[in-house]
Amino acid sequence: MRFAKNKRAENTTKAYDYAWRAFCTWCEGARRQSLPAEPDTVALWVASLLVSGLRPSTVRLHICGVNSVHKANGYPAPFDRRVGAIITGAQRTQEYVPLAKVAMTPEQLREVSSRLGDDAQAVRDRAVLVVGFATGLRRSELVALRAEDVSFVPEGLRIYIRRSKTDQKGEGRMLGVFAGKYPETCPIETLRAWFAIRGESPGPLFWRIHRNRSGARPIQHGIHPVTVNRIVKIAASMLGLEKQAFGAHSLRVGCVTAGINAGASIVAIMSRTGHKSINSVQRYYRPASVFSVDPLAGVL
Repeated sequence: MRFAKNKRAENTTKAYDYAWRAFCTWCEGARRQSLPAEPDTVALWVASLLVSGLRPSTVRLHICGVNSVHKANGYPAPFDRRVGAIITGAQRTQEYVPLAKVAMTPEQLREVSSRLGDDAQAVRDRAVLVVGFATGLRRSELVALRAEDVSFVPEGLRIYIRRSKTDQKGEGRMLGVFAGKYPETCPIETLRAWFAIRGESPGPLFWRIHRNRSGARPIQHGIHPVTVNRIVKIAASMLGLEKQAFGAHSLRVGCVTAGINAGASIVAIMSRTGHKSINSVQRYYRPASVFSVDPLAGVL
């Protein structure tokens, strides 16, 4: 049973559990049976989710959660064509504002890094920002890094990624990161500075910071993915930028965008970020201006 529970990624399991609890709560209020549920019940529930403003993609995730519980209990999926028709209709009639985060640029990263101080929290935040940008890792992968996963080698950094969104079996992959041109955005220098404070004991690479009257000190507990999001938003605010437009994903998107702008091949970028699809990488390209690149430069 333990191995069966590990078939899905932790975040997916949490999302499914949340969806099932929400469905049960709705069924209780509507005086309908949740397990096994009737197709009519699910159709009404899906319609209520869409009316409440949830995006179709989010509703589909909720549906998968309910479907998972039914299958686990030996019941067929409680869906029929009406559910698909409802979601398709919502996609055609509703407009959704893109929620894609703005890419952080190398210049912005350099400016933030230079403004951060030298106490424990500032040194950690600088390392999170620079390493996050340089590796292009997802925030879940970034916070999952352990000290023993990182090696300083003559070429730069060797980082072992134990598991990722596209590596559910945990086969792992090795990542090579070169030194930076500028000290403010050099992943080797910023990480060495963090190790000087953290120490080299095994465990989570990035520790939480405890603040009191005597200052900030690290404690031996790994940071949460939300912390990465908060660090990026604070960085955006330091530069006078709209923090709502930035998030943890801005580092990963920034890595891809900077790589393409620098002339790196798609294959090289995919090997860095762990993307499995070229289309996915192309969607991550978000230039700061529509005039950033002229594909017909010198032609017309």
